[in-house]
Amino acid sequence: MAKLARASALQFGANITQTFVGAIITIYVINELGVGAFGVFALSAALVKWASIPAVGIRGAVITRMNESDDISPSEYFTTASVLTGTIILIGLLALLGFSSFVEQYLNYSGTRLVGGMFASNVSFRLVLGGLRGENRVEMSSLYEALWGILSSLVKLALVYTGVGVDALFYGEIVSSIVIGIFGIYSLNISFVSPKRSAAVSLYAWARYGWLDNLKRMSYSWLDTIILGFFVSTSLVGIYEVAWRISALFVLLPTAISKSTFPTISSLRDTNKLNGVRQILNRGLSVAGVLAIPGLVGSVLVGGDILALYGPSVSSVGVAVSVLVSLSVVRLIECYETLVMQALNALDLPDKTFRIGIIFITTNIILNVLLIPIFGVIGAAIATLLSMTLGSILAIRALPEAVQTLPPVSAIGSQFVSAGVMAVVLFTILNYRPIVQPIEVVLYVLVGAVTYGFVLLSLSSNFRERIQQLLSESLG
Repeated sequence: MAKLARASALQFGANITQTFVGAIITIYVINELGVGAFGVFALSAALVKWASIPAVGIRGAVITRMNESDDISPSEYFTTASVLTGTIILIGLLALLGFSSFVEQYLNYSGTRLVGGMFASNVSFRLVLGGLRGENRVEMSSLYEALWGILSSLVKLALVYTGVGVDALFYGEIVSSIVIGIFGIYSLNISFVSPKRSAAVSLYAWARYGWLDNLKRMSYSWLDTIILGFFVSTSLVGIYEVAWRISALFVLLPTAISKSTFPTISSLRDTNKLNGVRQILNRGLSVAGVLAIPGLVGSVLVGGDILALYGPSVSSVGVAVSVLVSLSVVRLIECYETLVMQALNALDLPDKTFRIGIIFITTNIILNVLLIPIFGVIGAAIATLLSMTLGSILAIRALPEAVQTLPPVSAIGSQFVSAGVMAVVLFTILNYRPIVQPIEVVLYVLVGAVTYGFVLLSLSSNFRERIQQLLSESLG
């Protein structure tokens, strides 16, 4: 458990660092270029993510198969996956060039080549991270992921400052993927060998189902952005993406836990120790909402002030706060859904995730198409919320009986009570002294966080034990 705790802590730290640095750069970029330029990049990133879905399925298969002990070596798996991924990249680039006029009209941006470069470099880099996770080197993968985020942000900052414009956002992604990807390749404990047909068959056996779960996640993360691009301006797309990124902070902890526990759950499945899987899942669920619950409360109380940091092109749009609050609710549900879905994947139950994915994607597409023309960006948030709720219910029901666990009601209840106390404190302070300066936003958020943390540590012995265990195991 010590290694698992260290991996989770490092993954969480990497995510926090990447999100924090990215937020600062995003604030600067939007203040300099406007939210419309950021919306162009958001639409481009959505297209890249969707085009990457087949490659993401292969990456998931690499993580799973390299962790298993069979007649095929990790080197053979990774080399074969590299060839398959290269083929996907080639097909994607040809399609992008073939439909370049449509893509440029949709994005209102003439940088198709940069979009293609971001696609190719990002897919390749993510495969390298998958290889490291397949070797059960989660800590190394987390470190490279954090370095990628930091380097990407710094390149964007430098290029925007020198007047490159929206192109700077693409160059940041491309440069960081190439540079950190090279370091990642040298860190892999594999050698490149001849691709093996049996490895391709084994990877396909997992990916043919696993890719749909990734499609589900892309549908959840990016489908609303794609559809928004057909109905609203790039400025509103940018505002939606800003709210999405702010709320992303709330799911950092369950994301870190799910990534770190995947190899462990997978190995317990092989030894048929499902009781251990249930214990890991229960521990994760007990702390999954630690950030999302107070985050939702905070978005209601100071969401407008946080959005004001991004400049008047964001804060002047009245619907921005409503979008942030709606997406904060979505993130709260996602916290628990993430852990359950990752457990299903680690237990090698792709047929179940396949069915869940089909239902989720169909529901999400229908709701987005119906609600966005009527309610705009709020319609996208509502569609995502309803789809995520349905997907979560189906995921819980799909867990094997030996793994199913009762919701940790006491732990979750303590988090809601602590968030309530935080709300009272913040509401009182805001009535006495409303926020005027940007630095006050940071100070008030810190006051809320400290209040929430202190009350939670006082109320929840379970949470205290988790923190003490994490610290002792991480430092030990």
